[in-house]
Amino acid sequence: GTGVSELVKATGAWENRQELTDVYMSRMSYIYGRKSYGTPAAQAFQQLLKNVEAVVQVRDSLWGVLDNDDVYQYLGGLKLAAEAVSGRKVGVYIANTRNAANPTVQTFERFLTTELVTRVLNPQWIEGMLKEGYAGSREITDHIANLFGVDSALDAVDDWAWQKVAETLIFDDTVRSRLDPYALQALIGWNMEAARRNMWNADQETLARLADLYIQNAAEYGVVCCHHTCANLKFNEWMANYSTLDNNILAKFKDVFNKATNKELQIQSRQVTSPSTSTSTSNSSADSGSLTLPPAVTANPEQQSPEEQPAKPAENAQKISGQEGRQGSETQPSLSEGPSASGREQVAMQSSAESGDAGAGPEAAQKPNQKAKAYEIEPENKGKNAVGGAKGVTILAILGAMALVAVFAKGYLFK
Repeated sequence: GTGVSELVKATGAWENRQELTDVYMSRMSYIYGRKSYGTPAAQAFQQLLKNVEAVVQVRDSLWGVLDNDDVYQYLGGLKLAAEAVSGRKVGVYIANTRNAANPTVQTFERFLTTELVTRVLNPQWIEGMLKEGYAGSREITDHIANLFGVDSALDAVDDWAWQKVAETLIFDDTVRSRLDPYALQALIGWNMEAARRNMWNADQETLARLADLYIQNAAEYGVVCCHHTCANLKFNEWMANYSTLDNNILAKFKDVFNKATNKELQIQSRQVTSPSTSTSTSNSSADSGSLTLPPAVTANPEQQSPEEQPAKPAENAQKISGQEGRQGSETQPSLSEGPSASGREQVAMQSSAESGDAGAGPEAAQKPNQKAKAYEIEPENKGKNAVGGAKGVTILAILGAMALVAVFAKGYLFK
């Protein structure tokens, strides 16, 4: 091979395109023929490269420019070498002969865009890969690795492409959850490395989300140790500076990295915020799309809202309603059904019941901490209506009886 592919993937071993050019020239400047086999001819090769104005590669099958590393290491290496020797910009084209009846010559960027839209960013292609489990995840990651190689050697990937890769394959919850965790870590690594090398002008929010996902993944599953991840100490330290995660997760990430590589990451500790400002900080982080840990739930049931309090046995409902002796005749409301009112209505009803108990006498004063849920509070006038109804029935019965007595008495006297 040209050596370009190996060097590109070993991201910790090179920093600029000149290094890619040098390795290409050292590997490809040899003569092969009837009487020569591997004869060094660097000067002759340079003389030929001085006149190159464009480089072209043929694509005549379903193989694209991202299926493997051949395109960017041969076509890309040749472009880099020609530009270095000639000192001018060299055009890059694809001779698209897939349709033999109508062959076309396209710019490399045009051909690449078509491949990105129809494959890497195509939901149907992604679904087909995800159905193949870890092998499909690996195929997706390989395509993005080759995209990084294409950008390194050919400078042909625009910002929108890297942004769409992040949004489609990493930030999409459904896709991310189905990717192999180690493939996902490698995938995030390629995106972040493209940003570190200024191939992709990513915004701060995007980099923070990528860094958080990368660190959380590594802390949970361990480092994947690809060429561009744990082998590149500088990358990991740069990436961690964008993270919004707390010091505990960062410390776990550092420990996992150290155990895998025997190298110590130098990561700045996060500044601890006071409780008074933690809420606003958390809200602003959530609004910006960064990942934050959920707030801790209080362990004191009395400090929780009615919805958060754990369901108590039926005996608790009996105490709250103040009818310990009632059994069986009336069906207790099911605690599993929950309230039908909204959260605000529950709180309002609870407050109303508490304020009513304030003047209810000594019995209520003995139970100051008992709070009923909205669906456990009975109507205040339920007992009054029942009593009033009973009195009405008794009076009618007495009047009816007196009328009957009068009728019988009248009939007896005037008979």
